[in-house]
Amino acid sequence: GTKKVFGGAFENCTALTDVKIPNTVTEIGDGAFYNCSALTEILIPDSVTFIGTQALSGCSLLETISTGDGLTSFSISDVLGITNFNQSLKKITFGKNIQEINILGLSYCLMLNEIVVSNDNKDFTSDGGILYNKSKTTLVKIPSALDIETYTMPDSVEDIGSYAITYQFFIKHLVLSSNITAINDVEIVALPSLELVTFNGRIDSISDDAFASCDNLTTIKGKNDNTYLKTWAAENGFTFVAV
Repeated sequence: GTKKVFGGAFENCTALTDVKIPNTVTEIGDGAFYNCSALTEILIPDSVTFIGTQALSGCSLLETISTGDGLTSFSISDVLGITNFNQSLKKITFGKNIQEINILGLSYCLMLNEIVVSNDNKDFTSDGGILYNKSKTTLVKIPSALDIETYTMPDSVEDIGSYAITYQFFIKHLVLSSNITAINDVEIVALPSLELVTFNGRIDSISDDAFASCDNLTTIKGKNDNTYLKTWAAENGFTFVAV
């Protein structure tokens, strides 16, 4: 059977609407499906252990990617050749052996509303379309287009990953876990609908760039004795409401 989809093999096949990759293929070359502008879905079989850069670049109608169980890492930026925002991808499914995911690249997928992870994956899990580490102690990524007005973080979460809550268009109320004590740069950025953040924990550090481009954020809820949070809210022009 076919072992490799060579680089550029289907380049500029603009009428190609769907593709079935045989489960004998182990490698998809650079630019293999470059500019297949009618392709809407790609299922990468479990046999594939390597996918080249820009393999799916220019696939401007591509809505669904499934990575299969053969890949251990996946960079959406490299595979889609993202240099700017992607306006087509809606769902991505990661197989059981994925250990590394390019989160910044997922942030650039503005139509993404669902991230799914194999139940057998040892490093990641997904719940309601949202990506966490397996033990749910780290929030890894909320998709940009997930239609959710209130996001209540599981109380198991102790850490917010870089770019975890960036370019998210629907969240109006963000309820943080009681285990979150600090907000760092590039964790919570560019939430145009965000109006209210509830801090359930004792916050002692919020970076200067946290909540950048959250232009509708007006209200901070927190514990009345959290002096740091009250001071920070006042200094940044937010209304503080005691929980």
